[in-house]
Amino acid sequence: MWFDPASTAYRALKSIVLDKRLSNDLEQLTDFKHTSDLESYHASMLKFAPKRIHFQYTSMLGRMQLAAIDHNSNVGRQQATTKTGEARYRYMSAKQAEGQWTTKKIFQPKSYEYATEMLTKVVERRRDPNIVYGDKTYYVVTPKLPKNIAKTPRPPKEELLAAKFGL
Repeated sequence: MWFDPASTAYRALKSIVLDKRLSNDLEQLTDFKHTSDLESYHASMLKFAPKRIHFQYTSMLGRMQLAAIDHNSNVGRQQATTKTGEARYRYMSAKQAEGQWTTKKIFQPKSYEYATEMLTKVVERRRDPNIVYGDKTYYVVTPKLPKNIAKTPRPPKEELLAAKFGL
């Protein structure tokens, strides 16, 4: 056994795993298959931080935070309606089955009120005489990140090629 049964960690894990509430929650989650909200969030993240561009840690942190704020500010938008009050839909051809069509809801446009609020607070903060511009206590602390997550050092290229191609 890789856990010591007498350890605090083992007892804590055991109490969580054997909790009836977890069992009841898992029963409810087994049929859950909708990932559209998560996919929407990931698409939002890619708009703020495209994968093909490298960002420094502080820039990436800010971009991820903005993506989360943007997503959370626009979750739960209502379905758009026509001038007469009818719900709006767009029509799509199903990719899986040729000749089959489906509809998707059209939602109200996104709101960017959060951006105005943030910019207002930035200007207010900049004008505050009690805050010294360039004060390092307000800087984001960049953690010491390893160059690589591997637990063992990389062997020389020749060794890797020899192992892969039998050279």
